[in-house]
Amino acid sequence: MQEIEHIFERLRSGTVPEKGFDKFAIGIDKPLNEIRRQLNLISKGEGAFKFLRGGCGCGKTFMSQYTSKKITIYVCEIKFRNIISKKVIVDVQEKINRLNVPKGFSVRPVLIYSCELEKSIQTEDFFDQLICFDDFLIISEY
Repeated sequence: MQEIEHIFERLRSGTVPEKGFDKFAIGIDKPLNEIRRQLNLISKGEGAFKFLRGGCGCGKTFMSQYTSKKITIYVCEIKFRNIISKKVIVDVQEKINRLNVPKGFSVRPVLIYSCELEKSIQTEDFFDQLICFDDFLIISEY
């Protein structure tokens, strides 16, 4: 009952409620599927951005707040060393444990590195993505 009162009070004041989104989120399947598709691209290492546009009262703020309640947090660790040891897993896990992760959020660790990784980092399967910074550097000779 308290959640319903919160929802109606926020709607009366012209603002989006902080909780109870699922109670009245209808007719938003198409934009939600597009946002999920964009997040999937990002999880595969693709860059992406989207703009929400529309007239006054069409639900831009609602959509952005609704989707932000169901989002992934990427914890990116950047290491530039000759050899990166398995200790990086412990370090990142400690950082994740210190985060105050809101309900409904998932946390995915990413390692961005240069030089060489200990083999155990790849076999441990801790990081969602291992991104070699050297792959981004394009050296061409003219």
